[in-house]
Amino acid sequence: MGDQYWIALNTVKLGKICSARNDPESARKYYEDALAIYERLGMPEANQVRELLASLDAGAGSDPQPATPEQAVVALTHAAARQDVRLADVATAAGQAAAIAEMPPFYATYLAALAAAVRDPAEGTLAALAEAAAALLDGQPQDAAPDLAIALRQELARFFDRHDQPAAAVAFQEPALAALRARGDDKENQQTLSVALYNQAGTLADAGQLDQAVAALEEVVAIDRRFELADLASDTEALERMRRRRDGLPAEREDEGASAGIPLAALPAEAQAQLQEAARQFAQLTPDEQEAAQLAVRRELLAAAANDVVEAALAAQREGRTAELLPKLDEAAAHYADGETADSPYDRLARFIVAVIALLRGEPVPPVPQEYTERLAVLMGAEA
Repeated sequence: MGDQYWIALNTVKLGKICSARNDPESARKYYEDALAIYERLGMPEANQVRELLASLDAGAGSDPQPATPEQAVVALTHAAARQDVRLADVATAAGQAAAIAEMPPFYATYLAALAAAVRDPAEGTLAALAEAAAALLDGQPQDAAPDLAIALRQELARFFDRHDQPAAAVAFQEPALAALRARGDDKENQQTLSVALYNQAGTLADAGQLDQAVAALEEVVAIDRRFELADLASDTEALERMRRRRDGLPAEREDEGASAGIPLAALPAEAQAQLQEAARQFAQLTPDEQEAAQLAVRRELLAAAANDVVEAALAAQREGRTAELLPKLDEAAAHYADGETADSPYDRLARFIVAVIALLRGEPVPPVPQEYTERLAVLMGAEA
């Protein structure tokens, strides 16, 4: 498919597998390949890969290269915007980085403001962070590479969006989009722009700017069509939903059932042929084989839902957000159990979620179906 972003992401995963297998040389090759792609795309993930390479150097007994101030600022802002890290650790690291004697003043002021906003994301600390970020960005030399500004603005947009500040998120992302547009009209640059536009559309919608959200998704779909990207179908569907939201209409048309999707004609010719071939093969199966195929898909979907519950619970435990998560888990358990017979696949998933709720509340944990015992053990181990 030529999707460079996802190639880089999965190349990093291959590197982690090699590292876990005590094969640092192979891991290094994968990390360096991924880093080259991220740097070419101007993506902030490049800093994470540099950290992985540094960890290999440390494990080999050599001195890792210290991060530059620019790398430290982007990496710490990226960490602050994530859901799966301990915010106390991020705040401590940002404060320590701000105190380094060699840290340039604009950077030190920004990192101190970041540490304060992470510890207490109140109106005043968030405003101070935005002011410090503006000063840091304005203080860059005229001939400075645009990578820092693009990466920092994108990470700040994620951070403010996480803290329900969509207007601030939009304001930081807009100049990053302008810089991405100026990079060039080739496939890789346009694909990077498409990802940023898609994220901006969601933030615009949260800010109540639905016309602008629709325009952003229209640009995404235009890029998909021009370069025949694999996201065309899902992005077209997202555009249709956003148009209906803007127009005050239900998310789905009344004539669309649960199985509604993108018209076949909207897909690239290759995708149409693949779907038609899949439908032909499915039609040739016996009824029992068709049922088995559908059950396999359902098992995958249920397993994915259970994994999401585990990840959300682990993140809530790390960040002290258990009270915030519990009502959502209650709602999910009720949803999966609604109308189900005892011991149906959805009923078993609901029982697993009920057990997770009990664990997070410190209550006796009821038995769970066999297929979920390992997932519950992971949570119980984390709790211990």
